[in-house]
Amino acid sequence: PVGSLRFMPPVTVTPWGDERPATEFGPVCPQQLPQIKNVSAAMATMSQARIKALQEILPKLANQSEDCLYLNVYAPFEGSRRSGGSKSDQNGGGKKRAGSVLNPVILFIHGDSYEWGSGNLYDASVLAAVGKVVVITLNYRLGILGKKVFSKLLKLLKEQVLHVKKWI
Repeated sequence: PVGSLRFMPPVTVTPWGDERPATEFGPVCPQQLPQIKNVSAAMATMSQARIKALQEILPKLANQSEDCLYLNVYAPFEGSRRSGGSKSDQNGGGKKRAGSVLNPVILFIHGDSYEWGSGNLYDASVLAAVGKVVVITLNYRLGILGKKVFSKLLKLLKEQVLHVKKWI
């Protein structure tokens, strides 16, 4: 959220009337990423395996914006092993979403640190399809935007999670 909604509790979006495409992830929250360009210097603080993993995920954290509090929803589809919500999904493979079945919901909140990361890094499409569950990953404020209001951070994160749970 930006403008008057900056650092405020989440608000419900205005419902839309037609199908809303969800073919790309929303931006990640602004963050200071680990420095790994100088591999020799980075090896002084982390393992080679950690550096390799970071080299793979850091490009996925490049699209940053304060307007970053998005959910990624992966849901099983009737008659399909594909799931919705992932960047590669094309309308659920043309399959109809199961409307008569209530699936369990997994809300996954990423960790590692309050400095960097994103729910966008976790592809839950296989878990949703095979486990017949709805998986939700989310982004939350990190780094300076989280620290600036550190006393409110946990309250805001809790409000975000409660808002997501209402939506579920």
